[in-house]
Amino acid sequence: MLAAVDKPALAWLAFSLICAVVELLSRTFGAVLIAAAALLASVFAASGYGLAVQLVAFFVGGALAVTVLRTRIMEKVAVAPGVPSRIDRMLGRPARVVEAIDPVSGHGRVLVDGTDWAAFAAEKIEAGTEVRVEGADGIRLKVSR
Repeated sequence: MLAAVDKPALAWLAFSLICAVVELLSRTFGAVLIAAAALLASVFAASGYGLAVQLVAFFVGGALAVTVLRTRIMEKVAVAPGVPSRIDRMLGRPARVVEAIDPVSGHGRVLVDGTDWAAFAAEKIEAGTEVRVEGADGIRLKVSR
Protein backbone atom coordinates (compact mmCIF):
# COMPACT_ATOMS: atom_id res chain seq x y z
CA MET A 1 0.00 0.00 0.00
CA LEU A 2 1.30 3.46 -0.84
CA ALA A 3 1.99 5.98 1.87
CA ALA A 4 -0.09 9.16 1.69
CA VAL A 5 2.99 11.19 0.79
CA ASP A 6 3.68 8.95 -2.24
CA LYS A 7 0.33 9.49 -3.94
CA PRO A 8 0.91 13.15 -4.90
CA ALA A 9 4.44 12.33 -6.02
CA LEU A 10 3.12 9.53 -8.23
CA ALA A 11 0.40 11.81 -9.60
CA TRP A 12 3.04 14.38 -10.59
CA LEU A 13 5.14 11.61 -12.15
CA ALA A 14 2.13 10.38 -14.14
CA PHE A 15 1.42 13.92 -15.33
CA SER A 16 5.08 14.28 -16.30
CA LEU A 17 4.90 11.06 -18.31
CA ILE A 18 1.76 12.26 -20.12
CA CYS A 19 3.54 15.52 -21.01
CA ALA A 20 6.53 13.55 -22.29
CA VAL A 21 4.27 11.50 -24.56
CA VAL A 22 2.60 14.68 -25.83
CA GLU A 23 6.07 16.07 -26.56
CA LEU A 24 7.00 12.99 -28.56
CA LEU A 25 3.88 13.50 -30.67
CA SER A 26 4.21 17.26 -31.16
CA ARG A 27 7.95 18.06 -30.83
CA THR A 28 7.35 21.70 -29.86
CA PHE A 29 9.75 21.78 -26.89
CA GLY A 30 6.92 22.98 -24.67
CA ALA A 31 5.43 19.84 -23.21
CA VAL A 32 8.82 18.40 -22.24
CA LEU A 33 9.51 21.53 -20.20
CA ILE A 34 6.17 21.20 -18.45
CA ALA A 35 7.11 17.56 -17.80
CA ALA A 36 10.31 18.80 -16.14
CA ALA A 37 8.30 21.18 -13.98
CA ALA A 38 6.03 18.29 -12.97
CA LEU A 39 9.13 16.28 -12.02
CA LEU A 40 10.23 19.19 -9.84
CA ALA A 41 6.82 19.22 -8.15
CA SER A 42 7.11 15.46 -7.70
CA VAL A 43 10.39 15.91 -5.85
CA PHE A 44 8.73 18.41 -3.50
CA ALA A 45 5.79 16.04 -3.01
CA ALA A 46 8.09 13.11 -2.23
CA SER A 47 9.95 15.33 0.25
CA GLY A 48 6.71 15.83 2.18
CA TYR A 49 5.86 19.40 1.19
CA GLY A 50 2.20 20.34 0.91
CA LEU A 51 0.15 20.95 -2.19
CA ALA A 52 0.70 24.72 -2.10
CA VAL A 53 4.49 24.30 -2.27
CA GLN A 54 4.15 21.66 -5.00
CA LEU A 55 1.98 23.98 -7.11
CA VAL A 56 4.38 26.91 -6.63
CA ALA A 57 7.30 24.67 -7.65
CA PHE A 58 5.37 23.48 -10.70
CA PHE A 59 4.26 26.91 -11.88
CA VAL A 60 7.54 28.70 -11.18
CA GLY A 61 9.59 25.85 -12.65
CA GLY A 62 7.31 25.66 -15.68
CA ALA A 63 7.32 29.40 -16.28
CA LEU A 64 11.10 29.59 -16.05
CA ALA A 65 11.57 26.55 -18.28
CA VAL A 66 9.19 27.79 -20.95
CA THR A 67 10.44 31.39 -20.98
CA VAL A 68 14.17 30.75 -20.61
CA LEU A 69 14.96 27.23 -21.80
CA ARG A 70 12.45 27.01 -24.66
CA THR A 71 13.73 30.27 -26.13
CA ARG A 72 17.29 28.96 -26.10
CA ILE A 73 16.30 25.58 -27.51
CA MET A 74 14.29 27.17 -30.32
CA GLU A 75 17.21 29.49 -31.18
CA LYS A 76 19.49 26.46 -31.53
CA VAL A 77 16.95 24.58 -33.65
CA ALA A 78 16.22 27.63 -35.83
CA VAL A 79 19.86 28.03 -36.86
CA ALA A 80 20.45 24.34 -37.34
CA PRO A 81 21.28 23.53 -40.95
CA GLY A 82 18.49 21.82 -42.78
CA VAL A 83 17.06 21.21 -46.16
CA PRO A 84 16.05 24.47 -47.84
CA SER A 85 12.39 24.72 -48.66
CA ARG A 86 11.09 25.20 -52.19
CA ILE A 87 10.36 28.82 -51.33
CA ASP A 88 13.91 29.47 -50.08
CA ARG A 89 15.26 28.41 -53.46
CA MET A 90 12.94 30.87 -55.22
CA LEU A 91 14.16 34.00 -53.46
CA GLY A 92 15.50 36.44 -56.04
CA ARG A 93 14.10 34.44 -58.95
CA PRO A 94 12.19 36.14 -61.77
CA ALA A 95 8.46 35.51 -62.09
CA ARG A 96 5.64 36.54 -64.41
CA VAL A 97 2.32 37.81 -63.08
CA VAL A 98 -0.49 35.67 -64.52
CA GLU A 99 -3.32 37.16 -62.43
CA ALA A 100 -3.14 40.82 -61.44
CA ILE A 101 -1.83 41.39 -57.93
CA ASP A 102 -4.03 43.62 -55.80
CA PRO A 103 -2.42 44.78 -52.53
CA VAL A 104 -5.81 45.63 -51.01
CA SER A 105 -7.42 42.22 -51.45
CA GLY A 106 -4.12 40.30 -51.37
CA HIS A 107 -5.05 38.31 -54.46
CA GLY A 108 -2.76 37.57 -57.36
CA ARG A 109 -0.82 34.77 -59.00
CA VAL A 110 2.62 34.39 -60.53
CA LEU A 111 4.51 31.77 -62.50
CA VAL A 112 7.98 30.87 -61.21
CA ASP A 113 9.91 28.33 -63.27
CA GLY A 114 6.61 27.13 -64.76
CA THR A 115 4.91 26.67 -61.38
CA ASP A 116 1.85 28.70 -60.40
CA TRP A 117 1.95 30.43 -56.99
CA ALA A 118 -0.32 32.74 -55.01
CA ALA A 119 1.41 36.10 -54.69
CA PHE A 120 1.13 39.47 -52.99
CA ALA A 121 2.91 42.79 -53.35
CA ALA A 122 2.98 46.27 -51.84
CA GLU A 123 1.66 47.77 -55.09
CA LYS A 124 -0.84 46.83 -57.78
CA ILE A 125 0.86 44.83 -60.54
CA GLU A 126 -0.89 43.97 -63.81
CA ALA A 127 -0.88 40.53 -65.43
CA GLY A 128 2.03 39.96 -67.80
CA THR A 129 4.47 42.04 -65.73
CA GLU A 130 7.87 40.56 -64.91
CA VAL A 131 8.58 40.61 -61.16
CA ARG A 132 11.12 39.22 -58.70
CA VAL A 133 10.42 36.96 -55.70
CA GLU A 134 11.40 38.87 -52.54
CA GLY A 135 10.08 36.60 -49.80
CA ALA A 136 7.14 34.53 -48.68
CA ASP A 137 4.33 34.44 -46.15
CA GLY A 138 3.46 30.79 -45.78
CA ILE A 139 2.83 29.54 -49.32
CA ARG A 140 2.20 33.00 -50.79
CA LEU A 141 5.15 34.63 -52.51
CA LYS A 142 5.99 38.27 -51.92
CA VAL A 143 7.01 39.87 -55.21
CA SER A 144 8.13 43.28 -56.44
CA ARG A 145 8.78 44.87 -59.81
